[in-house]
Parts: sequence; structure tokens; C-alpha cells
Amino acid sequence: MIRLSIRLPRRLFLRRQGPVHAPRPGRGEGGQGPVLQPRPDPEVDPRPLPEPSAEELERIEAAVASLPPLEREVFLAARLDGMDYREIARRTGRSVHDIERRMSRAIRVISKALEEGGGP
Repeated sequence: MIRLSIRLPRRLFLRRQGPVHAPRPGRGEGGQGPVLQPRPDPEVDPRPLPEPSAEELERIEAAVASLPPLEREVFLAARLDGMDYREIARRTGRSVHDIERRMSRAIRVISKALEEGGGP
């Protein structure tokens, strides 16, 4: 079993990626396109999350371990290493769109495991 040092596992799912595309040249000042800023999500509660139980951590570890290798690599790179999707795509030789899809699948599997209260 993979042992993860996850202090607040719910934050693994609440973190949002910013825009993954770069501004286009020839637009706006200095040849740069408009700079896109992510908007704060009004549904995300800024208060600290409670500490996870040992059982919850075990379910997360089991769910992450059950992921196919590439989904696991994408999930861990994004959530534990803090890499953005473009960096992960470059590292894996995949498209950004493929990385987004794989991340979505990983989050769905792990979230389902947490909701069910058992393994994936």
C-alpha cells in the first residue's frame, strides 16, 4: 500500500487549477493577450478543514493505490507536488486535455471511495 503524507485530504479535491492556456501574441499590450485570473469560488468555505480520521486516510490511500498508473501519477503530481497540468503533460508526453481527463477520473474514483466509506 502507498503511504501518503496527506495532512488535509479534502483539500486535494477542493484545489482548483488556474487557466492552462497562455495568452496569444498580438493581442493587448506588448503583444500579449488578456491575462486570465481565476475567480474565487463562492462555494468553497475558507475556514480550516477538520483533521482526517485514520480510517479516512486509509480509504484515500487505498483509492489512490487502486488508480491506473498514469492516473495515479497525474493525481500525485498535481495534488502533492503542486505541478500544473501543462507541466504534467510535458513530463508524461500527453496533451493537457488528456491530463485534465485523467485527473477528473482520479478525483471521481477517490471521491466515490470516500463517499462509500469503503474501498474503491
